[in-house]
Amino acid sequence: LLRKNLSMALIEAHDSLLASEYEVESNRADLLVTDYQNSSRLINSKDWVRLVKPDNIFHRSVHAYASHPNDEPWGELLDKFVKEIKRDGRLLNKARYYSLESLVVTR
Repeated sequence: LLRKNLSMALIEAHDSLLASEYEVESNRADLLVTDYQNSSRLINSKDWVRLVKPDNIFHRSVHAYASHPNDEPWGELLDKFVKEIKRDGRLLNKARYYSLESLVVTR
């Protein structure tokens, strides 16, 4: 995704997140592209981190809960639970508590 959209950049992929962090911290890399959860962790734990947000959505990723593909009753129960906590506000409240409200899809 990055190589396609940032074709003029030299992009390196590392086996671990810590290696990527170290490359930026040691000035061998200019930027670390990461997900929302990890960027929040870095902002709260490293004084050198600065968040650069894109003007528009760069890429949407799909998140889901895991269940056995043939367990339809369990899947239906999970779907019902998620609909209920969206409807009554519990999902958004918990997301706010953990500073994840921008990730919540409430529809």
